[in-house]
Amino acid sequence: IPDSKIVKEAHSIVKHALSENIYNHSMRVYQLGLLYGKIKQIPFDLEELCLVSLFHDIGLNEKYRQIGKSFQIGSSSTLRE
Repeated sequence: IPDSKIVKEAHSIVKHALSENIYNHSMRVYQLGLLYGKIKQIPFDLEELCLVSLFHDIGLNEKYRQIGKSFQIGSSSTLRE
């Protein structure tokens, strides 16, 4: 995981907001995305990949859910904030 202030803050938010299973899933998404990008030689920003991976399911948490919208909308809105 990148050692930046924003990633550390995001990691803390996600770790407290998600169940252990979903948090672990998010970390696997990051690791698999990293591996896929390297194998396919796709240029990417390590910090952005980490943030997107960490936050992609946070909309499942009631605090970040948006009533009447899919959890993906809540997840993307939370990441923008």
